[in-house]
Amino acid sequence: MMTVSTPASGIMGAVASGQVGPRPSRVLLVDDEPLLVEALQRLLYDAPFEVDTATSGADALLTLERGGVDVIVCDEQMPGIRGAELLACVRERYPRIVRVMLTGDGSLQSAVRAINVGGVFRFLQKPCDAGELRRCIIDALGVTPDPKIHDPAAHDALDGALTGLWLAAQPIVDLRAQRVHAYELLVRSTSRALPHPGALFESAEHLDRVAHLEGRILTLAADVVNRAPPDVDIYVNLHPATLATPALMLPLHAVASRVVLEITERAALPESGPTERQIADLCALGFRIAIDDLGAGYAGLTHVARLRPDVVKLDLSLVQGVTESHTHARLVAAMIGVCRELGITVVGEGVETAATRDKLVELEQGYLFARPARPFPAVGW
Repeated sequence: MMTVSTPASGIMGAVASGQVGPRPSRVLLVDDEPLLVEALQRLLYDAPFEVDTATSGADALLTLERGGVDVIVCDEQMPGIRGAELLACVRERYPRIVRVMLTGDGSLQSAVRAINVGGVFRFLQKPCDAGELRRCIIDALGVTPDPKIHDPAAHDALDGALTGLWLAAQPIVDLRAQRVHAYELLVRSTSRALPHPGALFESAEHLDRVAHLEGRILTLAADVVNRAPPDVDIYVNLHPATLATPALMLPLHAVASRVVLEITERAALPESGPTERQIADLCALGFRIAIDDLGAGYAGLTHVARLRPDVVKLDLSLVQGVTESHTHARLVAAMIGVCRELGITVVGEGVETAATRDKLVELEQGYLFARPARPFPAVGW
């Protein structure tokens, strides 16, 4: 089978604070040994900063989503999310937060992993003297953040865009059956300051509030899924970095069986790491996986081999060229053939003319059938 959807700008995330004014510095201590965490907190009771604690990587992510953390100090050997994985996620999602590793594993391999993957400010070994830990945290708090993070006007503009945020639905149609197979959700906002998805996400990245934006999107996406017709799926875009943050997916867990998560082929996946395991964990919850923009980005068919998706979406640059270029047509035919053999559904993006529709025989998508609109637009056959 072949289906269709229109690319959206990133999705997925969790809620982070947009607090701007002066506030006490905050440090998050993360260790799976509760007694050790309590002991460290007592040792730092009179420090010139506030101390929060978490006993797992998942708990730490929930705390980070609420915002306001300046420094994170975490152990490496933790069940579930290891320390380096957690710090890599913090590095990607909250780049202004300074990262410190405190671990009993003093091997060179652990140190290299913490530095290369987590981008740590300092690597400390247990047992760590309270004075050394305090000095390390104070030094970390002295690291100068990007001044754009504290721009009140920029935060106000982003808050306004978040207030006016909504999700459009683009039909993905089965041409042979003449029915809507699914809808892809596309980010929209009524904001004049940030009028299109590119500006919205760029602002969120500059202000270190991508998690806040993605949290809002996920909440809206879950609501759309609950209101969708019962016989259709909903496609939601997912940046590869989000794979390292399972907690960000919580709003969609209850409707996972109806959600297809799109991983864009335009962004490079890490060459090594837990990507395949994270994909397997999402599939175990009931999510299905789609590779978006196939044929336009970094990895080509290697994404298909690594992730074993349920769906691949051919990039519109390939699809729209099938009527003009014999090479494009042969490439698309070859990709469809490979996917059929692997039992993968194929979606053709950007079907906007009758000629393109006729060239793709099976399932197609594009403005020829319906433009994105508030859920759920009618389709013109």
